[in-house]
Amino acid sequence: MNTKQILRKLLEESKITRVADTDKQEEALSKIEEWAEKYNIPIRVGTKIGRYPQTVILDIKYQDNAIYVGADGTIEIFDTEIEDYDDYEAPELFRDAVYKRYPHLAEQK
Repeated sequence: MNTKQILRKLLEESKITRVADTDKQEEALSKIEEWAEKYNIPIRVGTKIGRYPQTVILDIKYQDNAIYVGADGTIEIFDTEIEDYDDYEAPELFRDAVYKRYPHLAEQK
């Protein structure tokens, strides 16, 4: 990787984590980025709601409010809650929740 590619990757990685209000939220958002890249799931930066520290909402499709990340790092994807993002099953829970709602994404792998 050359310097330009490394800088581009760093900028891309920071698109989602820069909206975090807390360290736990930043860790959770970083994990979501990692899983999304692993399973080729497009993540779009959404918005924040609530009082500080705010909940981050990410979209997969246009304004679908697919992923909620609480200030404490809790992750909710559609109706699936991931309590411990360091759990070895967490990436598969993420993948399954997304593919259940958007089966065509599973076919694009």
